[in-house]
Amino acid sequence: MNVLRNMARGALKLLRANGDYYAGERGPQIARRGPTTADEYLEEAASIMRERAAARDTPDGERSMERAVCAFNALYGGTMQDRVEMGLTPLSETLGWEFMACLKKARKAAGGYTEDDYVDDIAYSALSAESEGRAQGGALRHYLVDREGTNP
Repeated sequence: MNVLRNMARGALKLLRANGDYYAGERGPQIARRGPTTADEYLEEAASIMRERAAARDTPDGERSMERAVCAFNALYGGTMQDRVEMGLTPLSETLGWEFMACLKKARKAAGGYTEDDYVDDIAYSALSAESEGRAQGGALRHYLVDREGTNP
């Protein structure tokens, strides 16, 4: 038992010396060093794409964008055309958040459960509501109706 304890202490000393150790909420934690160079970022991205392809898409990699674009165009294509006809840019901030929510939905439809897809979808919907609320001049009060059936 003392041998194991001494090994653990030695390992913690080494981790501290390398800056890989920190005190987390649940006790000692090992910090994962992330990529720092362009090559490391490319390697990390390729690795993540392979993991996600195996979990929820095809052996060829992440291929949910086509589904997301089709869904987004079906839902918002007319809105974007209307914006262009009014002299506005086709994509507003709100529509950007809606597109991201469509992407997360397309990924969820592709296969295995990944909690990140659900959490991000919820976050994008909340950000879309916030954005549209600002665009409409504040809170979306038109959803509130008083007892007489009129907006306050």
